[in-house]
Amino acid sequence: MRNISSCFIVFMIAIALFVSYSTKSDSVVINPVNAQNGSLTEMEQTKSPQYDNGSSSLLVTKVVRCVSELGIPSDEAVCKFVLDNVLPSQFTMTVTGNKSTPSAFQGSFNGTSVSIHPGNYTVTENLFDTRNIENLLGEATTGSVSTTALGDCIGQSNYMGSFQNATGTIASGAGQKCEIINTIEITSGETSPEP
Repeated sequence: MRNISSCFIVFMIAIALFVSYSTKSDSVVINPVNAQNGSLTEMEQTKSPQYDNGSSSLLVTKVVRCVSELGIPSDEAVCKFVLDNVLPSQFTMTVTGNKSTPSAFQGSFNGTSVSIHPGNYTVTENLFDTRNIENLLGEATTGSVSTTALGDCIGQSNYMGSFQNATGTIASGAGQKCEIINTIEITSGETSPEP
């Protein structure tokens, strides 16, 4: 009879562990000595690692570069003018993913740290319109923007090759960096020479 009682107790402990494990994000750990004695008095709750919703950190940086051809008085002067007038903070960056905080913020060369839960994420930015900078550099000026992503994220483009966003996957407790780089390409820009 004692063997049947012991088997029944072990069976009930196994069922309790299974139900607790499969229905909660916590699991029950029973002290092995007490399990052998059939006592359920010493139990402790522990977090199950597979249900860990711990936060991770994603550093999002924004870089603006310039390339000039046929610049007047020089390509360097044109790019200096462009970079003085187009700042990373003029771009709104958005991170979508598992509870990302903050989810929208101004671009920064130094980066913005985003707290995010494990899983997939997407980084997007508002598109830059070159018409304003083209107008400031003269009527013969043409401009375009090419965008790339570096770090732990991968740039995604549409069927025409235009940048759409950057995507990545982050593990629990991990730290990643996603850098979005806009290269403004100017042809035939004209700016006043430095005094």
